[in-house]
Amino acid sequence: METLLEIVMEIVMEGTLYTVGNKKVSLWIRIPLILVLLLFFGFLITGCFLSGISIMKEEGFFMGMVMLGISFLMLAALIKLIIDHRKKRR
Repeated sequence: METLLEIVMEIVMEGTLYTVGNKKVSLWIRIPLILVLLLFFGFLITGCFLSGISIMKEEGFFMGMVMLGISFLMLAALIKLIIDHRKKRR
């Protein structure tokens, strides 16, 4: 089941990233796809951040800091991906 979900998400994400970067596709299609990507990654990062805060309160300080670190690393990777993509377009 996990492998099937991974394959489906990979196909959807790769297709969305390709469509967003393709200038031949209408802007009316690309803008909602960009919003879907931003909401998806924003949900993951926010979920890790909030999990880290709740773990820090209940479980322990170190485990919470690990989750907060993961969320900040995910945010930094997303920002780097955007910056690299913009540099490549120029």
